Amino acid sequence: MKQKPAIVRFRNHRPFYGGEEVKQRQPILESPHFWTGTALLGLLGLNGAIAFTGFGGNKDSLRITHAYLGTLAVGLMLIHGILGLKLGLSI
Repeated sequence: MKQKPAIVRFRNHRPFYGGEEVKQRQPILESPHFWTGTALLGLLGLNGAIAFTGFGGNKDSLRITHAYLGTLAVGLMLIHGILGLKLGLSI
């Protein structure tokens, strides 16, 4: 049996296709799991940018902001995980 090229195998196993979640038949932009994941990536990116700049020359205000953003990100990760579990169990 001839195996399909890797790109074809990958395309057939993506979690969503055409803007819809395949298993739930719901537009992906209506999923709270999608929105918490998107917000989480934004928070982590912002937090990483703050750290990458060296906290703006070691400013206390940026260190405190970094700590609060990190705490918020961890809380959002927990919510995101719960929503993902709920979504997975609904299949």
